Amino acid sequence: MKKEKIKGRTVEDVANALKKHFPSAIESIKVITKDTVIFAKREDIKKVLAYLKEKLGLNYLFSITAVDYPERLPRFDVVYHLRSLKEDIQLTVKVPVEEGKSVDSVCDIFMSANWFEREAYDMLGVQFKGHPDLTRIYMPDDFDGHPLRKEFPLYTEE
Repeated sequence: MKKEKIKGRTVEDVANALKKHFPSAIESIKVITKDTVIFAKREDIKKVLAYLKEKLGLNYLFSITAVDYPERLPRFDVVYHLRSLKEDIQLTVKVPVEEGKSVDSVCDIFMSANWFEREAYDMLGVQFKGHPDLTRIYMPDDFDGHPLRKEFPLYTEE
């Protein structure tokens, strides 16, 4: 399959090409504070990110994080920030993840994902299926809990 045209594209062109290629995997596309956000299904994230990198030229994954919404189901959004190094195109992909469910690791697609996935696991408890070393990076191994979850206590009584 050929790479799609790059010169003169906009982020909207990329988002629409992705929606056209994966109509059932993309739940919606929204512009939120000037940022184009693609909402994808959890089970399709690997193929969506691989297509963005290999066919649409968004070859730089500069962040993965997660957001905790304890009052909502699914509880978490895993957020991927991608950029094209050849163009001025940046895109955000969000995937809702239920507590206790895992999202596929994308370490085999983007080397930079390794550290980001470990951080989301350590700080929020989000599981990444297939990660080569999903262990804590900030907190001690015997630490109980995940400090960036909303219910985590801010202070302890001594």
